[in-house]
Amino acid sequence: MRIATNYEAPRLPARLRYFAYNCLDAAITLGVFNQLQPELDEVTERVYAFERGMQGPAMTLQVRGICVDEKACWKAVQQVERDEHKVEHVLNEIAQVWWGKTLNPRSPAQLKVFLYERLGLPEQRNKKGDLFTGVEAIEALQKKVPWADMILRAILRARELRKQLGFLRAKRSSDGKLRASFNVGATETGRWSSSKNCFWEGLNFQNVYKKLRYIFIPSSGRKMGNADLKQAESLVVAHLSGDKGYIAAHRTKDTHTSVAKMIWAEHGWPGGDEDVAFAKKPGYYRHFSMRDLAKRFQHGTNYGASEYAMGRILHIPLAEARKIINRYFSAFPGISQWHKAVKAELREYGVLTTPLGRRRQFYDRVWEGQTQREGISYIPQSLVGDILNVGLYRVWREMDGDGLWILNQGHDSILFEYDPAREAEILARVRELMEVEVEIKGETVVIPVDIGTGDNWLEACGD
Repeated sequence: MRIATNYEAPRLPARLRYFAYNCLDAAITLGVFNQLQPELDEVTERVYAFERGMQGPAMTLQVRGICVDEKACWKAVQQVERDEHKVEHVLNEIAQVWWGKTLNPRSPAQLKVFLYERLGLPEQRNKKGDLFTGVEAIEALQKKVPWADMILRAILRARELRKQLGFLRAKRSSDGKLRASFNVGATETGRWSSSKNCFWEGLNFQNVYKKLRYIFIPSSGRKMGNADLKQAESLVVAHLSGDKGYIAAHRTKDTHTSVAKMIWAEHGWPGGDEDVAFAKKPGYYRHFSMRDLAKRFQHGTNYGASEYAMGRILHIPLAEARKIINRYFSAFPGISQWHKAVKAELREYGVLTTPLGRRRQFYDRVWEGQTQREGISYIPQSLVGDILNVGLYRVWREMDGDGLWILNQGHDSILFEYDPAREAEILARVRELMEVEVEIKGETVVIPVDIGTGDNWLEACGD
């Protein structure tokens, strides 16, 4: 076969390029569908039909958008700018001493020179062996070089503040609302992803800074509500593992506080009914409470994280991380047994299926740790995502536009605005529709739904 090396594709007029792009995009997608459609069986056909059905709620959210309190947003921008200026002033004063010029904390090139050459800090390298200055590198240096902690904290803080400014300055649509694009079939777990919309407006609504959510407000005359699947993934892990102790822990007032007491009992923190006081006690890392740390520990350990990873996440010594993991698995032995069962199934078949029938084929080396950890996390994350979406679809089909308007889909929650005159009726029905029954190991499981309300998103989340 001859290939014409001197061929040049015809250049279309600018006004026709987007039309041509859309035509090619649709034609290629159709071609892929024609190849894959005959491969669908009863299970995968049902999952595919469900994903197609979720396009309706996704398009509703994309078109609707969320109102912004511009006055509150402007005040937040002013405050964040002042904070950023203070942090960068401190960094520049330090940088002037060490290398005679200012420092851009968001420049990897400058940070490599400043941290590893000028300050002489231990080099941090990624898996490829390259020098890097990401968050993990900075946090590792904080543990290794205490004398540089103030500098490193300032670098992290400056980066965080700039991200907050980017969020606050996100481009609005012509009506002043912020919008996002929701991608229904973009992930291997079936969970939605979110990004700016097709006009490059808005932002990722699933990754909004919690403390800045107060800038999102309902339309005039309405209130905001947030329906959250309570401790969903840990509850699913409890039933998948069949560990009676862990299942019982989810029937207490607060699972994460109960686990925190168990993990750090030897430090003498209170037990009994002093849940609130205990949960608010400071932990090892930054501003996180003991409850926060227990929540992160459960999430990581339930999904097969090693003692090295947990030590890094919690910022505690390796020996302490090992001790906590051993104590955790001693209290809940069913979890480690479930890990072994998932790994064995993955090695044998390379396929895992959730209780709702979503099947995933793993193409990587199924005996490697990374693939096995993905397998352990796949079923809980996928199952919770599908449970949420079943509830979302029910609410959208029955209630949207009739006293309730859905605004956002989080990974385990939905945000909506509603008519306050019908509050009791609407909230009760939302809870009823979102309590989805799922059979796990012969037992019917329903994840509890917490609903908060308020005059903005932050209040509705109860934070």
